[in-house]
Amino acid sequence: MRPDPRRRVSDDSGFTLLETMVAIGLISTVMAAVTTFMVDSLRATDQQRVKQTAIQLADGAIEMVRNIDPTTLTTGRVAGLVDTTVTGQIPNLTAHLGDMEQYNVPQSGVTALLPLAPEAVTVNKVAFKKYWFLGRCWQPASGGNCTGPPGVTGSLLFYRIVAAVTWTGKPCGGKPCSYITSTLINSLAIDPEFNVNEAGQPPLIVNPGAISTGVSVKIKDVQMSASGGTKPYTWYVANLPPGLSMGTDGKITGTPTAAGVYQVTVTAKDANQLLGTVDLIWNVNPPPVLTPMTLVTSVGTAVALTPALSGGTAPYTWKATGLPTGLSINVDTGLISGTPTAVDLNKTLTPKITVTDNDKVTSTVDFSWQIVPALVVTAANQANTVGDTVNLTTNAATGGFGAYTWTVSGLPTGLILNPVTGAVTGKPTAAKAYTVVYTVTDLIGNKTTATVTWTVT
Repeated sequence: MRPDPRRRVSDDSGFTLLETMVAIGLISTVMAAVTTFMVDSLRATDQQRVKQTAIQLADGAIEMVRNIDPTTLTTGRVAGLVDTTVTGQIPNLTAHLGDMEQYNVPQSGVTALLPLAPEAVTVNKVAFKKYWFLGRCWQPASGGNCTGPPGVTGSLLFYRIVAAVTWTGKPCGGKPCSYITSTLINSLAIDPEFNVNEAGQPPLIVNPGAISTGVSVKIKDVQMSASGGTKPYTWYVANLPPGLSMGTDGKITGTPTAAGVYQVTVTAKDANQLLGTVDLIWNVNPPPVLTPMTLVTSVGTAVALTPALSGGTAPYTWKATGLPTGLSINVDTGLISGTPTAVDLNKTLTPKITVTDNDKVTSTVDFSWQIVPALVVTAANQANTVGDTVNLTTNAATGGFGAYTWTVSGLPTGLILNPVTGAVTGKPTAAKAYTVVYTVTDLIGNKTTATVTWTVT
């Protein structure tokens, strides 16, 4: 019997074969996609789990340092860089070590308190390596980045501990994956004090120290600098020498117009309106001035003198022309030294001395210099009888400069010396052989002596 086409089919009468085949195809496609998603998700979760393990290991490596007295951290280590074979195994390590004075070389015969060799750890079948690196760095007293040696004046010394954990994983392109962390420890504390850089520190201005320039001489631009705080800085200055000015960029320019000593205050304001200040001394020197001199020197007498100089800005350069034969000038100190070797009684020498200061300002002066013969004294042995009248006028002096002054020691008893003429007069009263020493001094202080024997019978 053929079914009636007008008869309605009930809802539970099932699916046709075509509908069933379409449903099976759709289910297969969805399951394939879900399987791929699940595999990728599991792989990402596994990778994240490995990284979290590395972070925990690195934090544990830092925590281990708390059990070591900070003052003994360098035990077993000496200053030196990490071996390049080690740094090559840890990506990005160099950036963490470049701003500290490293202590990563084994000390011969001493066991290091902080491991120098990597420590191997296996977690969930993943092989990890833990590394420790140690160094010293200096943090400015006002805060900011830690720097390598030498530290700025007033900076604080810290130990920096860098902990690195490596493992092998596909996301790292066949190279070891790594996680690196670090901390600062107060190098003077018995218990570790972990440092956190505080925000809001004012700029720390670099003090250039005392500055010396010449009056009426254009200065070479002086650029002030600072660190810390929040850039950009705006600069201000108070009590600059007249003729000088500072720009908002910290550059000082101009030409000083008045000599003197000025205490200058420089201020830097950062982007957070925090102020850093520094005081410095600025010397504005008058031009160099040489004082003329009149000199008399005996031939054969050593000379060591420096021309009188005032003003100017050190360092100086000296030169001289027309110096007496045998003398020379030191170009750095101005010392004139040597021994005159020639006499010229007919004229006075006029050497010219020139000094040039650091600002290329010069001063020149003419000296008056006379070279006289060497001082010579003439005296002869004498013989007398007790009671004789003595009037010795043959003692004589030549050479030197100006009037002479005579002194004597060892004259026979009863005799005296005229200090102006050198004559000896009187009557000897005791028989004896005397050793007599005459000394003659000229007007410029040259001295010479003569020794004779005086016999009284």
